[in-house]
Amino acid sequence: MTSNIRIQLTPPGSRSIALVWALVALGAVLASLASLSVEHQDEQPHYLVLPWLGGPTEPRVLLAFACIWVGLGVLGYLLTRLMRRQRVELQSAALAVTSSLYRCRIEAAELDLARARVVDLDEHTGLKPVLKRNGMSVPGYRSGWFSLRNRRRCFVATSDSTRLLWLPGRGRHDLLLDVADPNALLGRLRDPA
Repeated sequence: MTSNIRIQLTPPGSRSIALVWALVALGAVLASLASLSVEHQDEQPHYLVLPWLGGPTEPRVLLAFACIWVGLGVLGYLLTRLMRRQRVELQSAALAVTSSLYRCRIEAAELDLARARVVDLDEHTGLKPVLKRNGMSVPGYRSGWFSLRNRRRCFVATSDSTRLLWLPGRGRHDLLLDVADPNALLGRLRDPA
């Protein structure tokens, strides 16, 4: 293989990013409602009157609201940044994949390139990720370690594409990658010159 060539994986779609933000906002709303339901037992409580909350509210509750919304906003930002961290690096004798929080490095000799191919998961249902072992998944985006329907362990880095590159391993696991031109990457892996 050629030394240190970087290839960008397909980034997550806007639908996946919007879903992450919707889940974060839902978490913030639920946490805010939970903090409202907690009653504080003080000898001399100090209340603020906020008409949109329906009556007096303690300053501690407002501070809890602020902490919840800021904390979950930071979490949403970090998650979307991690989702965009997608790349494949062809090293001298290995393939290194980075996807969100997860990394996988596999030696070229461990890949069964004769069986590798570009697949459509609707046609090759045995290669569909069905069980998340250690990964991140929202509709239209998967990253990390999954079990495939054919019971093989697989490192998955996919977005919403229909054409994915399946690289079977000779050993413990396979790779399922979403790159812009899967045929070009497969050709480069098969012919390092």
